[in-house]
Amino acid sequence: MSSNKAIVNKPAFRVLMPLFVGVVAYLLILLGFDSISSLKENFFGVEVVICVILSVGLMEILRVGLRNIFQRIEAKGYIVAYVVGIEVVVASALSLLFVSSLVSVYYHYLVGFSSFRTELIVFNAIYLFVSVAYSVFFVSTIYLTKTNLLAISIEKEKQVSMEKELSTYKSLINPLFLYAQLERIVVLLHGNRTDAAAATQSLSQVYRHVLTAKTSSLVSVSNEIEQLAVLAQLLNGEQEAQLVLQLPSVDTIAPNLCLVPTTLHSVALFLVSQFITSSSQPLTLKMFEQDGFLIAQATGVRRLVPLDFSKDDFEVINRAYSYFANRPIVVEDSGNAMRVLIKLITVEE
Repeated sequence: MSSNKAIVNKPAFRVLMPLFVGVVAYLLILLGFDSISSLKENFFGVEVVICVILSVGLMEILRVGLRNIFQRIEAKGYIVAYVVGIEVVVASALSLLFVSSLVSVYYHYLVGFSSFRTELIVFNAIYLFVSVAYSVFFVSTIYLTKTNLLAISIEKEKQVSMEKELSTYKSLINPLFLYAQLERIVVLLHGNRTDAAAATQSLSQVYRHVLTAKTSSLVSVSNEIEQLAVLAQLLNGEQEAQLVLQLPSVDTIAPNLCLVPTTLHSVALFLVSQFITSSSQPLTLKMFEQDGFLIAQATGVRRLVPLDFSKDDFEVINRAYSYFANRPIVVEDSGNAMRVLIKLITVEE
């Protein structure tokens, strides 16, 4: 299969390369037998047609013959050097047989020469070199094509695996976070029903975004920022100063800059799990764009024991960025301040 996709089997290569080789071979032969001054007047003779015919016929014979030989010996698992050696020997034999036969017919029956040993040696020497070069090029292109197809196959498998993992992640609801919010709503129901209704609405908006993200591989940064504001409202609840957001204006961010869905959701929960959030010790979360990154900078008082309800989500998102952006999320920890660097993904419009 890979040999059929090699460049030597492309129609354009099979037409143009023999023409080029035929002309070059003719020039070499002409310069070998005639003087340079007679090159111009002899260039458009019958001999150039013979050289082109020789090149076309030889390369087609080599292409078919080398491909058949390659398919036979490839299955036996020989090393590349051995394969190249066999191909060179086969190509040389085919060249000598074909060129000698055609040149003999031309000089004996068309030109009428009874002795053309010198011409036969020159033709065979030139086309023998062409055959050896063609055989090496033939094997090289096939192995290169196989390597490229294998790399593409591996990349597709990685993509399918990553998309499957990301799809699975997006279809799940973080149970610890959900139960914590539901418990808070239950408490509010016994007190302020208005706050309970607001918390329920915010929770539904957060998970509506999570479930909607199942249909997309990438979403705009502005969409993620808008959903982060809803999440902050839910986390703050009745104490508006627990989580203080400093977000960039969505109008300042290019529309073709994207993130993996629920990235900011996971990053925010990760930072909340690392810092104390209360009205007396609020967590300040600042986000800004810099040098192709969206940076989330958290400042506050660190928890003695970080919460782990966001750990798995953050790890899945991190692996997704390792694939989609070729750059995992970077976390810089400096005690009471933490920076999360998220590589922005540019989508061509």
